[in-house]
Amino acid sequence: PAARPPEASQPTNSPAAMDPGTVEWPTLKLKGVTKTSTGVHMAILDEVGGRTVMIEHPDRFFVTVRLDVRYRHPVPIGQPLVATGHLLKRRATRTRAHAEICDGGQVVLAEADLLFLDMPERILDSTLGASEFGWKQYR
Repeated sequence: PAARPPEASQPTNSPAAMDPGTVEWPTLKLKGVTKTSTGVHMAILDEVGGRTVMIEHPDRFFVTVRLDVRYRHPVPIGQPLVATGHLLKRRATRTRAHAEICDGGQVVLAEADLLFLDMPERILDSTLGASEFGWKQYR
């Protein structure tokens, strides 16, 4: 198993890691398919890592600028998995986190180190229209 990241120094009233969430993929009816796509793993690791940023600041807007994923073992389909995120370091506009997907026995199957940047205040200015922000509405 891979080594766990060091616990970040956090205020005593704040968790250094999220409560684990259980993820279970449905069993697919495809002949010979027993493992999940790496894109699914990346999305889960990104989401779980990002949620650690929001523990103390649920209204913070940020973007993922770096996602370094390491695959330790194949990730099975149809078995419970645990995804956990750890907040490693918080600076003025940058946050580092670590996320991992483990099997039921706590063996690390995939893990990621992430870097998030806060969205600039000018982009979040409510006077800007959606088109200036780059959003489009499709019907």
